Formats: sequence, C-alpha cells, structure tokens
Amino acid sequence: MDNELLNRFFKGECSWEEAQRISIWINSNRGRGELFEGFEAFDPKDYASSDNLNSRALLQSIKNHIVTEDLIQSVIDEDARPTVRLISNQRNTGFRAWRKYAAAIALAVMSSVLGYFILQSQMKHSAHTIADAGWITKSTEAGQKLTLHFSDGSMVILNSNSSVTYPAQFSDTMRLVQMSGEVFFEVAKDPSRPFIAETPLLKTMALGTSFNINAYSGQSEEVTLLTGKVKVSSTRESANNAILLPGQRITTDNVILNKSEVDLKTQALWKDGILYFKNTPMDEGLKSLERWYGVEIEVLNQPNLSLKLTGTFNNDYLSNVLKSLSYTVGFDYKINEKKVTIEFEDN
Repeated sequence: MDNELLNRFFKGECSWEEAQRISIWINSNRGRGELFEGFEAFDPKDYASSDNLNSRALLQSIKNHIVTEDLIQSVIDEDARPTVRLISNQRNTGFRAWRKYAAAIALAVMSSVLGYFILQSQMKHSAHTIADAGWITKSTEAGQKLTLHFSDGSMVILNSNSSVTYPAQFSDTMRLVQMSGEVFFEVAKDPSRPFIAETPLLKTMALGTSFNINAYSGQSEEVTLLTGKVKVSSTRESANNAILLPGQRITTDNVILNKSEVDLKTQALWKDGILYFKNTPMDEGLKSLERWYGVEIEVLNQPNLSLKLTGTFNNDYLSNVLKSLSYTVGFDYKINEKKVTIEFEDN
C-alpha cells in the first residue's frame, strides 16, 4: 500500500474510493501485516492537526476501540472450551499488546474517517435508508417498526424513532452495529466474529443470543438479555462491565452500570405488537404512546407525579388505549388526527 495514500487516509483527506480501497486492504491478512510493519511512519501530530477531524473526538474513538478489543478477547475467553491458558514470556506478551493497541488505533482512525464522511452524507440526505462506502443506516419514524436481516443471518427489529447503522458485509473479525432508540437483536452464532451493538453509553457483545436495547435520547439506557449470554461495558470506562444471563438487565445514565432481575414474560413485547405498561411513570408512558402511534400529545392540567400507567394492549387502536387508561388514572382526551389533547382531573 502506498505510504502517501495511507498518510492522506489518516488525515481524512482521501476520496471515498480510496477509503474503500484501504478498508478492504486493512481487513486482509497482508494488509494488517504491512500496517504493523509500517506503523511507526504514522505521525499522530499530523493527523490530530487535520482540519477535517477533531483531535478530542479521535482520542475518544481510539479509547472506545481499545475497549472493544478488550471486550472481544474477554468474551471469547469466557466462551472458549476447554478453558486452558498458556503462559508465555514477557517479551511475547508485550509484543501482542503492542500489536493489539496498534490495531485499535488504526481501526479508530479508519472508523473516524469513515464516520466523518458518513456524517456529511447524512446531513445532505433525509431518506430513511442511507448507504455510503459499504455502510447502511436504516431508521424508523414515530408509529413505525422495521425488521432487518443482516448478511450473517442475524435479525433486528427497530421500534419507533430508532435507527441502526451497519456494514453491508461484516468483517472477518467482528460484527459491529451502532444504534439509537430501541432495537431487539437476535444474533446468529459465530464464535469467530463477536457481535457488538454500540450506543453512546454502552457496548453490548455477544457470540449468539437475543437481547433488547433501549437507548432513546434523554433517558437511561437499558440492555435486557432474553437468551444466551452477553457482556456489557461502559463506553466511557472499560473497567465498568458486567456479564448478563437471561432475565437480567443493565441500566445506566452515565458510567455506573446497575444490574437487576426482570420477568422475561414481559420483556420486548413491543416487537410482537404489544404495548405493555406496569407502574410506568406518566411522562414515560405518554412518550411511549407518542412514538407508538406517531402522534403529538398535549397535556393540560399537569397530573400528580405519583400517577402510574398499567395495562396491556395487543395491536389496539389509540382510542381504545386512551379510553382504558382514562378510567384508571382519571383524564379526558380528544383525538384530532395526529394531535391528542389530554386533560387530567383536578388534584
């Protein structure tokens, strides 16, 4: 690979065609070998000073990819059978560590450059499907749901106001997907390629399992495991991680991960068209109704903060849902096309 082209790639100055060429090269065995041999030629100062990319964002990207490398190895180690480890000398250990972090930095640089181009593309297009340089973004609006099948056999279901970004073809080392909103994952088993679902606060890694991630903007993020086993890690602090077994959930709104037990019978019912509330805070429940039915809800006479919503609705009309809830929590409602007005009784 031409050194001048590599330097322009690291600085974010290459074309889309050149970026694709390097992406293919860097994922080949020959490419990785040449990259390690020539890594010392790369000057981070030149890259950080580039006008195209923010050096602080690059630093965070490098940190995130190092976390990913550690997660991949830890999940593979825990899933491998038999669990026998060979102890090698210090020199070899150091060499492997150098190779790992060199690869992490290279991948971070590559993803930062590609991410920059993708971001520019997204700003120019409003379509719900965006494909650029082998990366695809699918999204839903309020009132919509979407089922996708990936090239590896995995399936995802997007809830309303959600999105996933993924490569048209996964690499030979990992299956990386980025998401927002709420998405249910059913991951095809492939021990040689861990599946990673990434949100702003969490990385969830699996080898073959099913789980639900709720990561709507402005609220806590949740990962709930239905089958198999996953490892969840904070994107901000790699030391904060936890293994989930079926019926367990991780919740976070910052760095600390909180684990709890849940009833599997009531999890991810939304993917089957079931709207489920159980002691759900009023503001959270109304946001769910807005997303589910694609409406805007205006609240008059703010309700008592202690009010909770409880109920199960299977593919039901909005009018029926509101009628049922109005009996239990006490409010009047009016539906005018996509605008709903709710007025609570005096406290």
